[in-house]
Amino acid sequence: MIRTGLIVSAAAVAVMAGAWIWMNQNLPADAVLLPVHWGVTGQPDRFLPRDEALRTHALIPALGVGLAALFAIIPFIDPMKDNIRRGGRAYLTAWIGAEALLALVCIGVALVTVRGAGGAAANNEFVRWIMAGVGVLFVFLGDAMPKTRPNFFVGVRTPWTLSSDLSWQKTHRLAGWLFVLVGFWAIVAAFTLKGIALAFSVTGPILIVAAVSAVYSWFVWKADPDKRPKVRDSAR
Repeated sequence: MIRTGLIVSAAAVAVMAGAWIWMNQNLPADAVLLPVHWGVTGQPDRFLPRDEALRTHALIPALGVGLAALFAIIPFIDPMKDNIRRGGRAYLTAWIGAEALLALVCIGVALVTVRGAGGAAANNEFVRWIMAGVGVLFVFLGDAMPKTRPNFFVGVRTPWTLSSDLSWQKTHRLAGWLFVLVGFWAIVAAFTLKGIALAFSVTGPILIVAAVSAVYSWFVWKADPDKRPKVRDSAR
């Protein structure tokens, strides 16, 4: 699992580094200010001098390296590390998905930066493809979530899922279906909505999924006779 994740991460970071190098080499010589942040409409809303902007954009590949290191370390430091390995498919999906999404962001940033520096009009196609990528990631995560096992880093980690195997299993089965639905919705929304509606098309549903999953985990925990720790009568 870790070896596969590191190999994919290395490939993703190589893509990010390649996108950054391409951007650096294809920027017009007279480009003084470069965008480093874009609003939900795809319009740049923050600029920095060329060298500082390039250093800022280089943080994306650096983040990819940091994520790879974090995902590689977690299975060794989680008190429930054996469960992470048993639920390796979900863990690897989150790892690879995060790196792939970062690579997509890096490519998009390079393209819109070079196009913008060359005088091309800004548009929100970059935002749309990122949103679609998020949707695809949610679909794969949702499919893998029911196969996770209790741990402290991945999944719906509430006090109730971590103290009841039944709550963990049922909550992740429900959350998996909800994640898949949100993922498909995000893919559709990415190419049909615009502006603020596009920005909140995923954040709103995800907050709802988080709330529903947390409440549901409590109800299952409450009904589980094998939950940990056992609730004792304080008068005894």
